[in-house]
Amino acid sequence: RDGEREGKWAHLAGAKGAQGTPKTAVPINTDANIYVAEIPCGGTLDLAVGPARKAYVLCVEGSASLSGLATGKVERHGAVKLFGSGTCTFSDPKPIATKEIREEGAACHLLVVETAK
Repeated sequence: RDGEREGKWAHLAGAKGAQGTPKTAVPINTDANIYVAEIPCGGTLDLAVGPARKAYVLCVEGSASLSGLATGKVERHGAVKLFGSGTCTFSDPKPIATKEIREEGAACHLLVVETAK
């Protein structure tokens, strides 16, 4: 269901019985959450990391600029680790989705594994 992850985080898996884990997430027997998202061209998406949490973000496709909890850029197959409490904003640098960008599949796809520190 592609529309469910465009411009927002889709929660794929979460700790079994944990508060806040949606019924649609696959329950897992560890204190972790797995999310995916697609940032539309020119769009932004925030990821909040709690005070006792850390996150590993993998850029599956495309690229994104980072600000907030981390700064810089992450590109296809690159990753960034986020520690501490705060928000990281991911921004897709492409202003509009041209026909060439859509054909190349260059939208920014992110995968996040969030765990306890």
